[in-house]
Amino acid sequence: MRHSSKYPSHLHAYLVDTVRHKTDQCRRLKLTKLNMARKLIGKMAALNEHKQFVMAVASGRVERVTQLVYNPKGFTEDDIMLGLLILRLGGARLTGILMPSSNSHIAEIEDNIVACAEGEPESSGPPRIMHRVVMLDEIAVEQRPRWDDKTNNILGACRECSNRVSFQLNTAADLEVFFNALDDGDIHLASEATVVAFGVLDKDPRVYSPRPCCISGTDKTETGPEHAKFIQQILTAGYNKRTQRKVGGEGRARDNITHRDICVSSDGEAKRGAALVELTMTRELSLHSPIYPLLIPPTHEFSNHSEWPS
Repeated sequence: MRHSSKYPSHLHAYLVDTVRHKTDQCRRLKLTKLNMARKLIGKMAALNEHKQFVMAVASGRVERVTQLVYNPKGFTEDDIMLGLLILRLGGARLTGILMPSSNSHIAEIEDNIVACAEGEPESSGPPRIMHRVVMLDEIAVEQRPRWDDKTNNILGACRECSNRVSFQLNTAADLEVFFNALDDGDIHLASEATVVAFGVLDKDPRVYSPRPCCISGTDKTETGPEHAKFIQQILTAGYNKRTQRKVGGEGRARDNITHRDICVSSDGEAKRGAALVELTMTRELSLHSPIYPLLIPPTHEFSNHSEWPS
């Protein structure tokens, strides 16, 4: 009796494993083909929408453009019309004065500062100034996107990529755009989160405790000047809310106190050091400053304390 099989010397178990392996391989190839087909269909749809958008912009008909652009980055139709007006009258450079993303970030920090002040006891007496310290540090976070049901935004991306795509979730297409940008490397998930807190220098523990006002994700690719802009937004929000008042209800809480941010404290990270240098070392110290003798290197000129400038 002659064997017609190509593998007459192999055991039955080996032949079964070979068949199973080929079956799994065929199944994976079919799934890969289906996935590629789905991606191609999505790319074709995106290209068709982009062609329609380009044709609408080229036509100059604003009503057609607003039909294609559906609430990008949370902008209303009035914001779009205002931006188009400024673009037509003043050009691309003048449109930068709007800066909606920066202003909205500062407004969110201001709301957090006011919310934290609600827990502080009311104060009375004459107006006075209380010093405050701005504290920054990073904590590790899990790299994954999240959906915030309160703001209807996709969280988890780093702030370095915040101006590249829209994080607002209005339709399923917004979610697909987000993950496609993530797969293409246009945006990145945050590996750390910068935590910013305000600490008031006071003896009362209820006032002295640090109050976190901002948590911002980063992928650690931020440069010193870029990080300086982020810190400047924190300082601007703190200055705008240097006097705390009650939110709702009658009366005011601690409206006789004005907070003054006297320093920014952090760890020894080189990037933040470069940012703080850019923010603080903006002009030369006067010879008549009381701290000038404490900062200059010891020289013969001021070897005697009585010779220090007053």
